[in-house]
Amino acid sequence: MEKATELEYLQWFYANCDFGPADEDVRYHLNQSFVEESGKALPIGYESES
Repeated sequence: MEKATELEYLQWFYANCDFGPADEDVRYHLNQSFVEESGKALPIGYESES
């Protein structure tokens, strides 16, 4: 069986994970932490919809 790349897996995970009632809040805080820790903006398609 062919192995997926890390990028393929992470894109699939992002599109399919669901943190339940707190999903929007969890994603917001994860995105904020990434921006603060990396000093980089989120890639296209991963920005908050609000």
